[in-house]
Amino acid sequence: MPRYDEGHFRGRVDRALTTLKQALHTTRHPTYAEDTDHTYDDKFLWPHRVPHLAAQFACLESIGLDAPKLAQLQAWAHAGKQCTLRLTATERCTFLREASRDVESASKVVHDSKLFGKSETKVVTRIDEFFWRFELAWELTVFAGAVADGADEVRLHGCSGSCEIMSSTRQPPRPETVTKTPLDTSLTWPLQQLSAPPATLLAFKVDREAEGCATPRRNVQVEAALVAGASLSRWCERVDHYFRVEVFPIFKPTSVSGADGGRGHGLNLDPTASFTKGKLFVPVLPLFKARGVEADAKQAAIEGDAAVEGDGEQGAAETRQGLVAVAEAGDGASPVLRLGDISLLLRLQAQQMAAKWCELRQAFPPGDEPSALISAAEAVLCGAVQHLGEVCGQYAQGVGHLEEMLRRQLVAAFGKEVTPADFDKYMVYHDQRRYRPEFAPEPFCFAVRRPDHYPVCHRGLEPRTS
Repeated sequence: MPRYDEGHFRGRVDRALTTLKQALHTTRHPTYAEDTDHTYDDKFLWPHRVPHLAAQFACLESIGLDAPKLAQLQAWAHAGKQCTLRLTATERCTFLREASRDVESASKVVHDSKLFGKSETKVVTRIDEFFWRFELAWELTVFAGAVADGADEVRLHGCSGSCEIMSSTRQPPRPETVTKTPLDTSLTWPLQQLSAPPATLLAFKVDREAEGCATPRRNVQVEAALVAGASLSRWCERVDHYFRVEVFPIFKPTSVSGADGGRGHGLNLDPTASFTKGKLFVPVLPLFKARGVEADAKQAAIEGDAAVEGDGEQGAAETRQGLVAVAEAGDGASPVLRLGDISLLLRLQAQQMAAKWCELRQAFPPGDEPSALISAAEAVLCGAVQHLGEVCGQYAQGVGHLEEMLRRQLVAAFGKEVTPADFDKYMVYHDQRRYRPEFAPEPFCFAVRRPDHYPVCHRGLEPRTS
């Protein structure tokens, strides 16, 4: 995933804020964390309070994950099995027919004869065309273990389609049969953040007491979340590239002798244009709340309607949107977003995704139509993985934003940015006070000598000034 980009990230958050404020209660004023009074502990609440995992599962739900399948995947993950999300695809190209047609030249040749007068001739070219059927069958599955043997495997989605393609020679334009290299990514870590089945409560939390927990970005739990998110994001890019760059361009207009009559499919399949990237609401925002006592009371009533009591073990309220539930974290005095806010963020994402999938299903042929190489199933899959990649990237940018904010606050507290040169000056100054002049450490300097010759050079260690 790309490194933190302050300008790009703030632009995306500002656009999301515009959408969010249209749906918020008038007493709600979400803002950037640095613009709200908060404690150091509040910074640690954001990485596990923001609904990045719930948003990821919402995207997976769009491509075939449902409650029974999720329960099976949870059972595998909690049993210690590795769960792998895999896309498999098989392509076939078979010969259909050969056709010939005559094409007249647009230019005419005029012959002028004294005996026969004027005459016109045209050049006619015979074109041989060879038509082939290109078929694609793909499947999206999750399997447990190291090998997909069909035993521990859950099918999320799959589709098959075909189209007619044309070539000018008998040489097949595509290989006769090819099984593409499977595209894999691990789902083990996201599934392990869910409570044991049949409950689907997200339990991701930063352990402040763990060794090595330094900042909201540099701790074991967030590092694991970033690694899993980066892997999932790369998988999304590869899946999107396969369909939009490798498969979609195959479906081209043929000729008047073809099944499409040379008209093509009439779909907008520009590989540089995205179906959903930058067009759907991403609920992963580095926002804290800014409100007064009166607004707190009103929001408590709003959240009371949205939240339901959790199980006896947790003893906390939770909100459910889609397949998973999110529990309350922090106390009422903390400025982190509460359950009512989280529920609203996830609801906005679900509404925009549902509207987009409906739009794609109207624009593309139905997924169960065998003669359609490019159908609504492929369009929704590409749109879902594009959005899923955005969710993963937004979380990485969000924790990067918190880390950068913390760095700026430390620089402001010190009054300057401390560099290695400052530490060097500090040590030199205190060494001068600690030692007598005859015992004070000297800078390293070694003369390189040759017998009976003056030193040709000196070897030393000096501080860098820039």
